[in-house]
Amino acid sequence: KDATKNSRRERCAVTSVESAGRGGNVDAKTAVEAEDYRFILGLDLSLTATGYALYDRQRNRLEHGLIQPFKDAEGMGRLNYIQGVIVRLIKNRDTSPHGSSRLAPLNDPPILVVIEHYAFGKINRAHQMGELGGVVRFVLHRLHIPYVDVAPTNLKKFITGKGIGKKQIILKELYRQFGIDVDDDNIADAIGLCFVGRALIGEFKCANNSQREAVAKILGGKVKKTRKKKDDGDD
Repeated sequence: KDATKNSRRERCAVTSVESAGRGGNVDAKTAVEAEDYRFILGLDLSLTATGYALYDRQRNRLEHGLIQPFKDAEGMGRLNYIQGVIVRLIKNRDTSPHGSSRLAPLNDPPILVVIEHYAFGKINRAHQMGELGGVVRFVLHRLHIPYVDVAPTNLKKFITGKGIGKKQIILKELYRQFGIDVDDDNIADAIGLCFVGRALIGEFKCANNSQREAVAKILGGKVKKTRKKKDDGDD
C-alpha cells in the first residue's frame, strides 16, 4: 500500500510540474507551432504608459491603447495595477481600472503574447523595469499563456528596416508600412510587436527582406534575401 501511495504521489508531482510548465516563456518556434491562436497581444512595457495592441484574427480587428497607472501609484502598487489591467485585457478584452481580475481558464480562446525584451543598454530605472517585466512574465506563466520576447533591435528592424530608429521615425514607418497612424511611440511599438506575432504564425506576410530577417532571427534561423527582378528591358 505504501508503495502504491508513493507511486501515486510521484505521478501527481510530475503532473503538477508539467502543468505549471505549460505556457510561459518558450522559444518562438515552439510557441508559434503550439496553438491555433485567435488573439495576438503586443506589449511594450512601461512604468508610466504601457502600450498594448490586441488583434482578433477571427474578426480581423485591432485594438490598441495605453495602460497608465494613477499618478500617485508607486512600487508594488504600480506593478500590481499594470499586471491587473493586462490580465483583464487577456481575460475580457477590458482595460477599465475596476474590471474583473480573475485568472483566465485554460479553455479561453488561445492567445499569444509578444513582449519587447529588455533594453539592456539603458540604465535609467533598469531595476524597476526588471521588476515590471518579471511580474508580467510571471503572471503570464500562471495563466499558462505563451509569450515571446522580441529584442528592441529586431522590432525596430521589422518596422523601420534598420535595427535603430528614433520615436518619430518609428511612428512614420508604422504608418508607411502598415497604414496605422498613432501619435504615441509606446502604442506604435506594441502594434509593431503585434504584427511580429502575426508574422511568426504566418498570418501576416512579410513585405520586405528586413521584416523576413527580423522574423527569422526571432525564430532562431536565417533567411535568404530575395533579389529584385530586373525589368525585361534591362541588360
